[in-house]
Amino acid sequence: MSNAEIKAKIEQEFKDLPENFAVNLIIDQHIYSQANLALLRHLIEELHQGLYVSLNKPYETLHEELKQSNLDPSAIYCIDCVSKETGKFSNSEKCLCLEDPSSLTELSVLTANLLDDRKIRFIILDSLSTLLLYNDAKEVEKFLHGLFNKTRKSNASIIITSPKEKSKEDLFAEITQFCDKEIEL
Repeated sequence: MSNAEIKAKIEQEFKDLPENFAVNLIIDQHIYSQANLALLRHLIEELHQGLYVSLNKPYETLHEELKQSNLDPSAIYCIDCVSKETGKFSNSEKCLCLEDPSSLTELSVLTANLLDDRKIRFIILDSLSTLLLYNDAKEVEKFLHGLFNKTRKSNASIIITSPKEKSKEDLFAEITQFCDKEIEL
């Protein structure tokens, strides 16, 4: 799938969603990075200010990818769940580093604070499969249920991403019940 096809598919799939939506986005691993950037581009253009919860790449990498794609890095807050493990991290106005990906309570508090301040209009959680590597499935389900509720209460949207090849069918079925739509790329 080309970048133009990914962009067109995202635009089509997202056009009829309610104002504050919840989406379970399952992405083929061969286009995962391109699809995430296309998703970010679409959401920044439509909703302007968002939060990227990164369980797969450090904030510095995300920041560089945004700049290289001509996207404004200041449009994105980031909760970086991986940099502290590498020892290369720094909290900043736009990036908060989580102790590790198993800190669901800390992640919940940081996300709630950003939602309460009304600084964000959307959340991308990248990715569910990585969150499941560090946490029990039932704990992740409870965390996501709370996150969906907080997001809706704050009039924001949420997108949970995961590679298609690593999806866990039973948990995806549970999560999809909280969503307005499940999209496969």
